[in-house]
Amino acid sequence: TTFIAMLDANEAITLLSIEPTHGHANVAQRPGVRHPITRGAPGYSIEASLSQREHQTLYGGRPMSETALEVRARGYSLSQDEVIPGLTSVAVPLRVAGEPPAALAVVCIGLPDDLESLTQDLREAAGRIERSAQ
Repeated sequence: TTFIAMLDANEAITLLSIEPTHGHANVAQRPGVRHPITRGAPGYSIEASLSQREHQTLYGGRPMSETALEVRARGYSLSQDEVIPGLTSVAVPLRVAGEPPAALAVVCIGLPDDLESLTQDLREAAGRIERSAQ
């Protein structure tokens, strides 16, 4: 299932989700679902996308987490069993001018078969969304 999560105060909130039409089982990620920004791939990607000023406003004097710094360097985040036991999430930052920081993410059971291909597809899709919003 692919979804967009957006920063709301100190939480990541799912705005939109799209479930695949094929496969034996799907993971539902319903709009309105929230979790702390400090857990899960969408939260890590959102934190990684924050400017120094945005981070200061949200977190006060606390430095950016090691995980968010790794996401900045790698370009994507990965979490397993952090928000929902048994589920894996992969996310990339998504920034649209005039909108709160967001992440484009996929949630699945277990590890994705081809993580490199998936993260590339997510980055390309996020780029298309960002360009189309200009």
